[in-house]
Amino acid sequence: MIYDLSLINSRVVSDPVDFVEDCDAAFRRRIDRLAKRIIYRMWRTDCRIMLVCGPSASGKTTTAMKLDRALEKQGIVAHVLSMDNYYKTLDIDSCPRTPSGEPDLESPLCLDIDLMNQQIAALSAGEEVMVPYYDFSRQRRDPDRATPLRLGHQEMAIFEGIHALNDDISGRWVDAAKLYMSPHADFYDGEEIFNRGWVRLIRRTVRDAKFRSCTAEETLKMWQNIRRGERIYIDPYKNQANLHLNTTHSYELCAMRDYALPLFEEVKNPSEQLKALCEFLRRFVPLEDKYVPPASLLREFIGGGVYQY
Repeated sequence: MIYDLSLINSRVVSDPVDFVEDCDAAFRRRIDRLAKRIIYRMWRTDCRIMLVCGPSASGKTTTAMKLDRALEKQGIVAHVLSMDNYYKTLDIDSCPRTPSGEPDLESPLCLDIDLMNQQIAALSAGEEVMVPYYDFSRQRRDPDRATPLRLGHQEMAIFEGIHALNDDISGRWVDAAKLYMSPHADFYDGEEIFNRGWVRLIRRTVRDAKFRSCTAEETLKMWQNIRRGERIYIDPYKNQANLHLNTTHSYELCAMRDYALPLFEEVKNPSEQLKALCEFLRRFVPLEDKYVPPASLLREFIGGGVYQY
């Protein structure tokens, strides 16, 4: 999918309300089509497990919740489970390391995959499990906040996380619905193409600043290892997916422009790549926050939405 910058800017100026509604309606239709395919697969395979994967800032959490509501309209109750809650209590002495010696928090070895597979098997068999809760502020699992779950008739579990399609998980559940998502559309201005990877970097930088007290400089330092982890731990398993979703919204860089640019402009000694990103981002006409609907996927990154994260 390719978006023409001149057409985007024209619509933002002439009819921002209708433009945003058209974009969000198109995304809702994609979600509704996905829900119907998931239900078809569920009845055909008798498997009530779904695995949702995507790289950082792909919109996994909001998409999983939107799928939850779309499935509910079709008579299916979905329980969205974040794989982040299956992280092991961090042991700084034994945790996996990056080549530079830092804790590799992108590694699937940080997850309790055995427990996850045990609970998927139990849920598939109609048994009750205690879904764990991970306290990121203390970097440990909190046994007092585990949640009981049993799948009833016409219910399913949606496990979402960056490692959902890893062979050690996905390979065990061949009949599960497996979704891979990412913002993989291109924006072009004449002959120039906006690097699609920049979309996620913009989303991540804005979200980190608003909700995690991170500067753009700190996010950019993390981004190198995040991208390394994606190449090693996510990209090789994309072909496990039997469903795909593009989460790009054509108006999103107009909406994110005035959030992201001030953050990037504070970075000391910016790289040539960051300079190029900012130069291209300035070409988008700003879209005021008031035009972004409360249920938009973009609210996962800018806040003010209807979903609880």
